[in-house]
Amino acid sequence: MKKISLFLQLVDTLARFNLKVEASRFYLGYLWWVFEPLLYVAIFYYVFKYGIQIGTEDYLLFLICGKFMFLWFSKSVIASSMAIKNNTNIFIRVKISKTLFPYSAVHSAFYKEILSLLVIVILCTWLGSKPATIWVFLLPLLLTQYILTMACGLAAALLVSLIADFSNLITIVMLFLLISSGVFWDIRNIENPELVSLIFALNPIAFLIDSYRQILIEQQLYNLKHLLMLGICVILATISLHILTEKFSSRLTTWMLR
Repeated sequence: MKKISLFLQLVDTLARFNLKVEASRFYLGYLWWVFEPLLYVAIFYYVFKYGIQIGTEDYLLFLICGKFMFLWFSKSVIASSMAIKNNTNIFIRVKISKTLFPYSAVHSAFYKEILSLLVIVILCTWLGSKPATIWVFLLPLLLTQYILTMACGLAAALLVSLIADFSNLITIVMLFLLISSGVFWDIRNIENPELVSLIFALNPIAFLIDSYRQILIEQQLYNLKHLLMLGICVILATISLHILTEKFSSRLTTWMLR
């Protein structure tokens, strides 16, 4: 337990250090973590609401819930994908877990998301969605998405460390998820309920985005059983990937040096 505690402290320390370094590169510093998703939302809102004209009355709030949460996932996975590959020289000199860097990349993005979540709450309140006790159920969603992102980030890092070409495929996959996960459109508008259930079962990002909207917009509770099953799956996936990475750590270093 002591080793686990020290490892988690190291992940957190590295994540906060990376945040400070990143913020120091820009004039606006930490404010970019809020401005970036807001700019994305403003652009897509204009395009879909007034250009393509598919937006509903509460489309801005609908888009905020989807885009903010998807950005957290996609940017975390993309950042994590290069975390092992880019630190090959460190692994040669120091015996350290290769999972440290993907985990710290995801954890850094989580710190940013905390700030973004505060902005979402403020915007939701301003746009007419009053805070309610049901908002407490946002916490299980955040935890599940955090662990899901850990699993996907670690998987992406392993794939890229084996074959660098996977970095391009990961970007394409993120684009596919952006389109197919209901960020811009409501999956529940599909007339076939069985197809809706299938999409939520196969695409956990779509389910999570819809669940955020259920809480923040509809003030309704999402499918707790579905979230529990998803949570168990992502925990098992993260543990399995962690064990796999540790078991083949030395071989992975040798492979990356080829």
